[in-house]
Amino acid sequence: MIQGKDIRIGNYLKDRGGKILRVDFIEYVENGFNTKFGQKMFVEGQEVHAMTEYSDYAKPIELSGEWLEKLGFVKTDDYGDQIYYEPKDRGNCNYYICFDHGYISFGLIVFGNCTNLLYDDANLQFVHQFQNLYYACTGVELSAS
Repeated sequence: MIQGKDIRIGNYLKDRGGKILRVDFIEYVENGFNTKFGQKMFVEGQEVHAMTEYSDYAKPIELSGEWLEKLGFVKTDDYGDQIYYEPKDRGNCNYYICFDHGYISFGLIVFGNCTNLLYDDANLQFVHQFQNLYYACTGVELSAS
């Protein structure tokens, strides 16, 4: 189960059958306990009935190196117990992700100096959480390629 307030347009989640959905729309159900979201579907350029799910049945996707690469990151260093990923597009500031013994560190590199923005094994473990945090820090939406 995922709380409706944690779902944003563009997030990747699994439906109850395990299919991956990219959230294209969100509808709040009146009772407030469930949020309906879905992915638009097209056949020959025409929109057809969307794939939908409710937040009570949605499942998060585990954040992994494979997903970081889908979201536009590249592996920069692999020390066995520490694996670093950075965005393909680099500007004056560069964000990095580090997997370290089950912990995930999300940091910022400015002119060669590192600062950890987040170091927590409990709160950043799923793709949609990372997408939301990355957007909050950078203003950039992450989309799988």
